[in-house]
Amino acid sequence: GHLDGGSRLICDAVGANVIYAKARYKLTFKGFRIETTGSRLNNDAFHLDGCVWAVFDSLHIHQMGRHGIYGTDTGTIYSGCYPVIINKCHIVGCVGDAVNIVGQSGLSQMNGIYISNCELQACDGSGVTVWGANVVVRDNIIEGNGGYAVKLANGLASGIYSSEAVTIDNNYFEKNDLGMIYGEVGARGVINGLQITGNFGVFDEGLHASYVPAKFVMTGPAFSFENAIRGLRYEGNDFHSSASGTTAETEADFANAPNTGSIVATL
Repeated sequence: GHLDGGSRLICDAVGANVIYAKARYKLTFKGFRIETTGSRLNNDAFHLDGCVWAVFDSLHIHQMGRHGIYGTDTGTIYSGCYPVIINKCHIVGCVGDAVNIVGQSGLSQMNGIYISNCELQACDGSGVTVWGANVVVRDNIIEGNGGYAVKLANGLASGIYSSEAVTIDNNYFEKNDLGMIYGEVGARGVINGLQITGNFGVFDEGLHASYVPAKFVMTGPAFSFENAIRGLRYEGNDFHSSASGTTAETEADFANAPNTGSIVATL
């Protein structure tokens, strides 16, 4: 499927996804606008269920009732979304996340998720929630969201799949209420090869005593081998308050993510 060319979709259907695709191949959406009538009645602007090769380019998504771009799997093995390329998109004012690409069944993996040159702002949820392999979040502006700027979470109480080769690089984060970068390593979950480099972030002055810009925790029961972050590089990040330039009391907290190994960190 291919849709582009300056279209403007105004939607007021309660509880409906604006564009829904299941088990489709080679989807391109470019250069148009999706918006509601202002009451955020819809679910997702884009809802992908097990699609292969999806490209979102130069889109404006405004005030969805759930997520801006949502990707999941069809509930069968090898049914994840891959790759998903999101470039030069402006997503604002969603009830959920601007971008949410997380497998839900535990049977498949999201793979090749590339989010760049986007502005993701003023959503009630997070800017990006993602769990998968070969993930890149680079050169974005993520600001004013009620959740985190970037959240890594597999969405499963007993998820067995790892998130691998994750890069969060050269982004600008401003005043995301819960934090800038957050990871949940669930039961049997592993994050392999995590790079957090060259990001700049600003948070509200009143939050600096308790605000932790980058934090990773374990959720669910512990397993001695599986629960881990392996191969972590945390360098060149600059996070401080908006008024006085005060840095956070704790900039990065990996203490509650067990078996964290191979750390290269410069705070």
